[in-house]
Amino acid sequence: MQSRPGRWFYQGKHLKLLLAAQYFNHNGSREVAQTSDGEVCYAVRYPRFRKGGWVVCPVKEKPSYG
Repeated sequence: MQSRPGRWFYQGKHLKLLLAAQYFNHNGSREVAQTSDGEVCYAVRYPRFRKGGWVVCPVKEKPSYG
């Protein structure tokens, strides 16, 4: 019995979706990055929808890929 090519395409998309969900759940609640002195790191963002306004956001730790 031969398998159809469309079934492999669906399985690949489904696997990709599951991996993305696992990555999001694992890295969704990362801690805030700190300097060597123990102070919290911040970054200034300039989103387009603010039309020139800026926002200060805390910098998160690097995500883990393992």
